[in-house]
Amino acid sequence: MFIYNSKLSLEETMTLSPHSASLGYGLSLFETIKLTKGKPEFLSAHLERINHSLTVFGSEKKLKITTVQEDIQKLLKAANVEEGAIKLMVMDLGEGDHVLLTYRPQKYKSSLYQQGFSLGFSEIVNDEKNRFTYHKTANYGSKMIEFRRGKEKGYDDVLFLNTKGWITEGAITNVFFLKDNRIYTPSLESGLLPGIMRQMVKEVLANMGKKVVETPIEKSFYRHCQSAWVTNSLMGAMPVRQIEEMEYRVTENHLTTAINAQLTDLIQSKV
Repeated sequence: MFIYNSKLSLEETMTLSPHSASLGYGLSLFETIKLTKGKPEFLSAHLERINHSLTVFGSEKKLKITTVQEDIQKLLKAANVEEGAIKLMVMDLGEGDHVLLTYRPQKYKSSLYQQGFSLGFSEIVNDEKNRFTYHKTANYGSKMIEFRRGKEKGYDDVLFLNTKGWITEGAITNVFFLKDNRIYTPSLESGLLPGIMRQMVKEVLANMGKKVVETPIEKSFYRHCQSAWVTNSLMGAMPVRQIEEMEYRVTENHLTTAINAQLTDLIQSKV
């Protein structure tokens, strides 16, 4: 089932024109929103980001929080669920701006946080000069192919370098590093999506009295760090146990545990 332009459909498939700009050119934007006890986490931030992207790509469409909240509740009631994830899409940018909402169960288990993620590097680069790099569009094929290739090699995600050889982001995550008691994350100008959870983790760390240094990060930097973690809207902060040949002690990564605890409090104030 799904919501299409605020109308609930109990079908599992939908009709899409073969001339659709979404189908032909990937001209869609999307947000992935975590649900907790039937409430969408950080919905205002998600809508602010997608509405900004709509403006950048020349659309006059603006999503209203009240409408999206109502549509989410319709979908959750029909599916009889309270936990999981909503995918919110605006399709056919500038040629209809149709809004689609779908639901899926959440996939991150508590055991993963004890084990930590293993990361490798992609052979494909993020182009920091490409406008699409900074927006969550359906032009996601290269990242998904590299993500699948990484899975085949035993990685949980893959990191992308930019054209200058700097670390940018994962296929599905943003990345943070801890080195000599200082926290680093790649600068937006390096060529990455401004993740919602990336911003929330920065806020949490600021509340903990810890400053995040946003800067260009060379590929070899990870070898000199004490720990690392990745973030996205569904997982929060996930400790990293390994990047290529470099191993980190997840059991000593107490910072991610503290971050996730603080995120819980932040969620209560912003859902």
